[in-house]
Amino acid sequence: MKSSSLWLALAVLLAPLAQASELESLWHTVQTQNPGLQAQASAVAARAAEAQSERWRYGPTVTLNSRYTQLNDELSLTVDLSALNPLAPPMHETIQQDQYSTATLEAKLPVFTGGRIKAAVAAADARLDDQQAQADQQRQAVLLQLVDRYYSVILAREAVDIRQRRLDTLDRQVYSAQRREQEGLIAAADRLSVEVERDEARRALSNAQADLELATLVYRQLVGTAVPLPQPGPLAPLSADPDLDQLAASLLTDSPEMDRLNAQADLAAAGALANRASWLPTVAVFGRYELLQDDLTALEPQWAAGLAMEWALLDGGNRYRQRQAALARVDQAQQQRQQSETDLNSRLQQDVRDLRRAEANIKALASTEALVAEKVALTQRGYDQGLSTDLDRIEAETALAAVRMQRLQAVVEQHQALARLYIRAGDANGFFALLDRNDA
Repeated sequence: MKSSSLWLALAVLLAPLAQASELESLWHTVQTQNPGLQAQASAVAARAAEAQSERWRYGPTVTLNSRYTQLNDELSLTVDLSALNPLAPPMHETIQQDQYSTATLEAKLPVFTGGRIKAAVAAADARLDDQQAQADQQRQAVLLQLVDRYYSVILAREAVDIRQRRLDTLDRQVYSAQRREQEGLIAAADRLSVEVERDEARRALSNAQADLELATLVYRQLVGTAVPLPQPGPLAPLSADPDLDQLAASLLTDSPEMDRLNAQADLAAAGALANRASWLPTVAVFGRYELLQDDLTALEPQWAAGLAMEWALLDGGNRYRQRQAALARVDQAQQQRQQSETDLNSRLQQDVRDLRRAEANIKALASTEALVAEKVALTQRGYDQGLSTDLDRIEAETALAAVRMQRLQAVVEQHQALARLYIRAGDANGFFALLDRNDA
């Protein structure tokens, strides 16, 4: 019995954690359907294959060469021996028939390349890292785009709901004003003022609906038409206290921008290594074997093996200029990395300021909303007692709707600021964990 209770308690505690937030589920769907992300995945696979192929340069190469040849005449050698013996006939020796075939198997293994192969492998790995960083950068951009469009739909839908409720309230107030005018309790000017406010509310609702249609269209362009719209419901502030020091450290180590800069620095270093190798000789062992030996001449061996060396001693100063260019690219990559670190820290501070401003607005507007809601209640009570007019009620309710809209905007800005902080630092799961805890 105790064991069953324990398992039940664990199930209740873990159930909210096992269910991903709506935004996280959307992100999983977008990753599998977005053509741009799929193209980047293919590009990474291509670079990985290229990096793997460069490693085969350490191994031997085996080549099969075959040829069939037709000559205009056979190659032969004739020696006149009459000077030695007048009775001796000329000596004739065939060197090569007019038709012959060759088939040669050749093998070559590099022994010393001065670092050429190492540089080629390092450059291929750097290109792979750079392509992977580009893919991560695009994934980050698409995720941030999804966050913005997701919350735009939520904000637009809530704006339509607030303006619809305000219009419904004004319709009732117009009906009440018309009745009160017929009873002689208010003047026609008061009734007209209420109707003007009602018409203004209709225009505001129409504009809000147009904004919702546009936000929905842009959202559909990213997630597709089969994915449902964000579910309606109250959007609550996230309870978060991010570790800014940890996020700053992650930004400089895990962000795609820094990964790409590191890859470019590695590529520049590989270029400098390749230039250094061009000043050194290359040494390789080789071997060849003739598969078709019947057509071999007396001067062609059946097999041969040896050691080959190649060393470019003079190239007109081209290698020296290339060396200067390679070192300049190394320095450029280092300077760019330092500049990017400064830019990333500045962007982090901007996101932190946006977060703090949104949190301060949420607190201030929550207090304001409570005060304005109390004013609406007092105005309604005064209206019931004949102490307030329809315009007083409209003014109070309009102020309440505006405050609620501003508070929702502040909540959305808090969500977006937290998303930027975590996602740009390469920790999207940290942001999704905040949403999961909020939903739980």
